[in-house]
Amino acid sequence: MKPTIDSVAIAKLAGVSRSTVSKVINNYASISALTKERIWKVIREKGYTPNMSARILAGKKTETLGFFLFGRESFASDALVNLMIATVIESAAHAGFHILTYIVSDSSKSESKAMVKEVFQQGRIDAGIVLGAVDRDVLVEELVAEGYVLGVFDLSPEFHNQPNLILANLDDEVTASRAVEHLYAKGHRSIGVINGDHNRNAGTAKAKGFQNMIGHLGMECRSEWVLETDFSEKDSFDTVKGMLRRLKGDLPSCFVAVNDAVAFGAIRALESSGFSMPHDVSIIGIDDHPFSPYVNPPLTTFSYDFHEVFQDLIARVVGFLVGKQTEIPRVRSFPATLRERGSCRDLQLAT
Repeated sequence: MKPTIDSVAIAKLAGVSRSTVSKVINNYASISALTKERIWKVIREKGYTPNMSARILAGKKTETLGFFLFGRESFASDALVNLMIATVIESAAHAGFHILTYIVSDSSKSESKAMVKEVFQQGRIDAGIVLGAVDRDVLVEELVAEGYVLGVFDLSPEFHNQPNLILANLDDEVTASRAVEHLYAKGHRSIGVINGDHNRNAGTAKAKGFQNMIGHLGMECRSEWVLETDFSEKDSFDTVKGMLRRLKGDLPSCFVAVNDAVAFGAIRALESSGFSMPHDVSIIGIDDHPFSPYVNPPLTTFSYDFHEVFQDLIARVVGFLVGKQTEIPRVRSFPATLRERGSCRDLQLAT
């Protein structure tokens, strides 16, 4: 049986650093021809079994995707994010790929950048799937500039047009407009908006959709009814409570929320202040969180098919890897379906 050997052992035998071995394996142009030959001589002379390390050293595909979760220390408490994670893993398996998962709590830190880049440089993965990146994330931009293949969920095409960056977006601007239209159709003429993080594509797109449709329909939307949150239930609760203290009950008849978690926080804040939902205030969300049918009242929202979204994203990334770059769209947006439940009062019926 032929021996196996890792990059540390190769570096020792060749008299170079481990990072130099990684760069040679990944065909970096900055390494001298003499150093490259010395490293490859060690590789050839020792011989390898056909395991994962051997596949990497031979320049073959690992059939492994890196799954990079940006921006959070813990994902366990968010059922929707957990659904997305499970869907990515299942979709990769369906495509014949393994998944290596990495949490990148702060992609701007040098240690985070070094960790992620090392995964690519050492050839552990063929491409990366990214969830949670902000629109102008420096690490994403650097990885793409260095030629690595990334599939990213929720990133504005406006800022990114490289062929090795493949995007899956939700049709958030249109969906936000439809949410406003739904409330208008039920007789609401005054409306509040609970936005999300404007550094993220979803936050910007939904805010644009809300405001454009509100203006188009001529609904009343006072500046004090437009709230900003970080997409979380807790921040929504705190923000809405602050608004209620300031306005002392001078509220619109309804609110549109940037996502369902934000709607949950708003409902708790309103009810804790004595308002009845939806009799006093109606609310609509976006994304159809797994808990949305079970809150009180059950939340009217718009549902995205996340299985379709991530299966398609991974299929396009795999297609790029096998040389079908010209046959796949670089950007796709996915529509939503209205899920009407009990959180929006029909004012026309009431009259």
